[in-house]
Amino acid sequence: DRLQVVPMTMAMSACKRATQWAAVLFLLRDTMPSLGLEPSLPCMSTALGALLQAGRWSEALHLLQASTLLASDAAECNRAFKDFAT
Repeated sequence: DRLQVVPMTMAMSACKRATQWAAVLFLLRDTMPSLGLEPSLPCMSTALGALLQAGRWSEALHLLQASTLLASDAAECNRAFKDFAT
């Protein structure tokens, strides 16, 4: 699984850099489950960062509420918010 999650995280990161937040969510919510992949903490952090960068506050809040990975790692959440602020 990890070998498949890493390229997915890289693809999400590329979409984030290209300000394609909808593509990031598609990879997270549609592509990964269809491949039987569980999102990793870096995947969730990248998705959160993409939503914050795009000003999609409602979606970012929903992601935070739904993610036990992000909720359990305050440092990763802080990193996503810091990336947004810079």
